[in-house]
Amino acid sequence: MKKVVIVGAGKTGRGFLARLLNGNKITFIDKDEGTVSALNEEKTIDIRFFGDKKPPVKVLFDKALTWAEVSQKDFDGAEAVFVSVGGTNLADVGE
Repeated sequence: MKKVVIVGAGKTGRGFLARLLNGNKITFIDKDEGTVSALNEEKTIDIRFFGDKKPPVKVLFDKALTWAEVSQKDFDGAEAVFVSVGGTNLADVGE
């Protein structure tokens, strides 16, 4: 199992990247406290497909953090870091 970090837990980070990376130790980082709190309550994400032509995929992840909670140790040992934020939020990631 590889450690990966996904910055941005919106539709693309959570619904697309997480599905592709399922089976790895995923850490989400997002600026929205409500999203982070909801993710940590569930610990799984059900990915549904348009038209329900495929069964949902259950994605397991390790943890979700806000920018205020994240530290260097959360990135240590990560084999990949994916950034999945819109252009208007990209400057926040750089901080």
